[in-house]
Amino acid sequence: MNALIQSKSYRKDIDGLRCIAILFVIFYHLGANFIPSGFIGVDIFFVISGFLITSHISRDLNNKNFSLTNFYLKRMRRILPAFILVLLITTIAAYIFLTPNDLSGGKGFLKDLRYNLIYLQNILYWHHATDYFAPDSRTQPLLHMWSLGVEEQFYIFWPLALIVLTKFMSKNKVIISTMIFLVISFGLYFKLRSHASFVFYMPFTRAFELLFGAVLALNCSKIKPFK
Repeated sequence: MNALIQSKSYRKDIDGLRCIAILFVIFYHLGANFIPSGFIGVDIFFVISGFLITSHISRDLNNKNFSLTNFYLKRMRRILPAFILVLLITTIAAYIFLTPNDLSGGKGFLKDLRYNLIYLQNILYWHHATDYFAPDSRTQPLLHMWSLGVEEQFYIFWPLALIVLTKFMSKNKVIISTMIFLVISFGLYFKLRSHASFVFYMPFTRAFELLFGAVLALNCSKIKPFK
């Protein structure tokens, strides 16, 4: 039965967008000049993530079978295997290729690793004013994991917000409330944009991208998938 539900909810167009986003990021990091802004692949992923997660939460809330415990267990089963594998391989490579200072210095790999294990890596990079686009960022092989920190922090609060909104509001009011959150987040991003490191790494200045996907998900009955 679960397989049938998953097959019906499978979106080929979403996988297509994922492919485009991955290619953007790969080409950007390879230094491809024909995609100079390939880092927007991360922004695309945020929107996709907000769309998919909100779709699942909203569906389960409407069916009266949503469980926070199951939600977080599913996140763990989905994220942890690949997450642990990446950390393991990167740690081995770091010990082989990085200098002792890059490995264990004040802003070294081992500190990055500890913060990654508790999903606070983006907070660390903000605290150190780490420039994601700086040439020396190549000595921080876990720097790209900042976006996972943003997602996981966002999903601590967003399911709780949806539970409360759905319980006390109609569907249209839930959509309007989500759009208000989106505008507030974008307003913070715009207002604080001179603090580049802060708006780049903080979850509440990035939330508008995830919330954009959430708004689409809450209106998904009106949005037909591409075949």
